[in-house]
Amino acid sequence: MKVNLSVKSDQLNKEDLRALLQAIRDCEMATFPDKEIYVAAEAPELSTDDTTGILTSIKPPYNYGPVIFKYAEKEGVTSDALEALKAQHQAIDRLFAELIKRDPDFFPSKSGQPWEACKKGNAVIKRMEGKDVKIPPAPTVYCPKDAKKVPIWYCLGSLTQGREACPYLVKATVHGGESAEVECKWRGER
Repeated sequence: MKVNLSVKSDQLNKEDLRALLQAIRDCEMATFPDKEIYVAAEAPELSTDDTTGILTSIKPPYNYGPVIFKYAEKEGVTSDALEALKAQHQAIDRLFAELIKRDPDFFPSKSGQPWEACKKGNAVIKRMEGKDVKIPPAPTVYCPKDAKKVPIWYCLGSLTQGREACPYLVKATVHGGESAEVECKWRGER
């Protein structure tokens, strides 16, 4: 029978963890000396050396290990993940705007899985935005109607920004998050 057992605490120090692991090993040897049991401990606050020291101090030693997995820098990973998620969300938003331009009867909220994925992604973005993570802004283009530079979604439209596509937009080309170009049929009439 396969068994996974978790023991969690946020009150143990390095020596407490060593004592707990040794107690588990002692019980294991007294009760199940002929069974193979693997023990996993997760303590991200400990250095690799501290973790190795604790695991190699357990007697009798396990037949396998210790195996140490290093933690990635959580801030960098979180920042990168949020940036990627926002970029994907922006891309889906632009694709929805393009679909609306081509088919005025298309409603993103009725698209099923794509809309649900957007809602989930947006919820994650909102939860993560409590952190001070800088996401690069959308590329800008010159808008002749407003006589100023505007984010590309200003022309393409954006569900998250609550903006429809500009009726004067003829063609838009977005080069990743770096730059964009638009062809506009605005001729100056007001």
